[in-house]
Amino acid sequence: VKGKVIDGRHELYTMSIAVMLGMRTSIGRTNLQMAETSHNERRWLDNDDLMAVEKYVFRPRGTDITPPHQLSHTFKFKDYSPLAFAYLRRMFGVNEYEFLLSVCGNANYIEFQSNAKSGQFFFYSPDGKYMIKTMTNAESKFLRRILPHYFRHCAMNPNTLIAKFLGMYRVKLYHLRRNVKFMVMKSVYDTDKHLDQLFDVKGSSTGRDAKPGDAVKKDNDVRRSLPDSAFVLEPDLRKRLRQQVVLDTEWLRAMKIMDYSMLIGVHNIPHKSKANASGGDRPVGHRRFA
Repeated sequence: VKGKVIDGRHELYTMSIAVMLGMRTSIGRTNLQMAETSHNERRWLDNDDLMAVEKYVFRPRGTDITPPHQLSHTFKFKDYSPLAFAYLRRMFGVNEYEFLLSVCGNANYIEFQSNAKSGQFFFYSPDGKYMIKTMTNAESKFLRRILPHYFRHCAMNPNTLIAKFLGMYRVKLYHLRRNVKFMVMKSVYDTDKHLDQLFDVKGSSTGRDAKPGDAVKKDNDVRRSLPDSAFVLEPDLRKRLRQQVVLDTEWLRAMKIMDYSMLIGVHNIPHKSKANASGGDRPVGHRRFA
């Protein structure tokens, strides 16, 4: 992940510290609450869990439930639907210890400015596994409204391609006049393979050209280089992928979401030579998708 590292000299360093402390404290308390539930007692989520909000006040000297910190000012922190997102993290196979170590291990997030129309900021965890995206008030309200439907869709479709949301929070820094809402999600491009090509496709042709020098290509860039740029999949995988795309797009349409795209990362496996029937060699290449 390339971008500017948020260190002690960065203007957003204080906010990063507050985010780290808030998430570590709130997630820790939620996990403790879940651990105290009897193993024989099945805990079902209800509407109150989906709409719950946990509030914390972080004073420099600490409180009964929040640790002391080195920031010179008090800040407030909100955790939206903490139990629901804890269930989602487990549903998505996220290890809580590794998640906290990655997102809350230090405040050196990697920042880059999104090119989205909203102008919101994106931050990556240092290992690139998770992404933190700031949200507008409208986006925050919308996600909370559709959260029950999102939870149900993900539970019924374990192979969904829709973004994996892992938590939604708010940090309020009075002395900096900052009131920031943000979500944490799994990075789409988290893989141990080097990604040679990145694509953002919508299935449209209008305005779907990458600008010169852009690393992420779009629909028309794929079309112009066909057939070499075609995404070729095994028949069974293609069938299952298509079925999941249909289910996901139907859900997005039901939620009245129309501005979405599919992000694709391609890892090119080096060509090998394989003897053909005539005794000559022919190149064999593969593309692996993330």
